Amino acid sequence: DTEHESALEITGGLAYEVSPNIALGVEYRHHRIFENIYGKELAQATFIGPSVNVQGSSFYFTLNILKQVTGNPHSGGNLDLLNHENYEFRTILGINL
Repeated sequence: DTEHESALEITGGLAYEVSPNIALGVEYRHHRIFENIYGKELAQATFIGPSVNVQGSSFYFTLNILKQVTGNPHSGGNLDLLNHENYEFRTILGINL
């Protein structure tokens, strides 16, 4: 038996540069899971949280800690804890070549 699903994710954020090498900000992420190719919606969750960006002349590193603020189907208050985590820790490492 095989199952197919698709996902849609929207991510955005705002940051304030506190020095030439450090920026502090907030990130928003909305993730939706669909049956087949964008068929019936199976689950969705919205996350928000702080981010820190450090950059040098040849690299940058970003750390985000996101908390689920709403989700569906509800499995823990108004959160979807069956298909999504309560907290997400995300990192990005970029290297200029």
